[in-house]
Amino acid sequence: LTELIFRDRRSESWVGRKSFIILLVLFIADIIFGYFALTQYRPPAVPYWLMVIFVAGLILLARRLPGQPFAPKSITLKKPSRFWLVGFVLTIIFFFTYWVLPSRGLPAPITLIIGVLVAIGTAWLILRLSGNGTAWADTHRLALMAGPLSLFILAAPIQEFVAERTDNPTGMTLVGVAAIIFILWLFRRVRKLPA
Repeated sequence: LTELIFRDRRSESWVGRKSFIILLVLFIADIIFGYFALTQYRPPAVPYWLMVIFVAGLILLARRLPGQPFAPKSITLKKPSRFWLVGFVLTIIFFFTYWVLPSRGLPAPITLIIGVLVAIGTAWLILRLSGNGTAWADTHRLALMAGPLSLFILAAPIQEFVAERTDNPTGMTLVGVAAIIFILWLFRRVRKLPA
C-alpha cells in the first residue's frame, strides 16, 4: 500500500544504515516491552529464540535479494478481481490454519507444517498469476491487498454489534467504512496514473 501511495519513490531505498539500526533497536525494545509489560504469557525459550533467528535471517535475506529475484514470465493476466479473490480466500485459510486447527487439538508441529505449506502455496500462486511479479499492474497489486482487508472490513460491524467482547469495540464499523473509502480512493488514483 505504501508503494502504491508513493509510486514515484517505490524503487528507492527509504532506510539507510543509521536509520536501519535505529529501527532495529526500536523493534527489539518493542519486543522486550511487550514481553515483560503487556502480557503474562511466556513462550517456551526454544521456539522463541528460533523465531528471533528466523526474523534475523529474513532481514539479512531482504537486504541481499535483488529487487526482482525471479525471471519475467509472459502470461495472460487475469482481472484484478481474481487477485482480490485470492487475497480474500487465502486470508480465510490463514485464520483457519492458525485459529481453528489448534482449537481442535491439532498438534503444534502439524499446524506449523500446514502454515508453511500455505505460505509456500500462496507465494507460488501469486507468482504464477503475476508472471513472477513482472506482468501485473498496480491495480492487480491493490486488488490483492484489498482481499485480506475486505475480510476485516466485513468483520468490523460483527465485532462491534454482534460478538461478545471484553473490550469496547465502539467505532469499528466506522473504521471499516473509512477503509473502504481509502481503498476506493487509492484504486481510482492508481487507475489514472501511468504504470
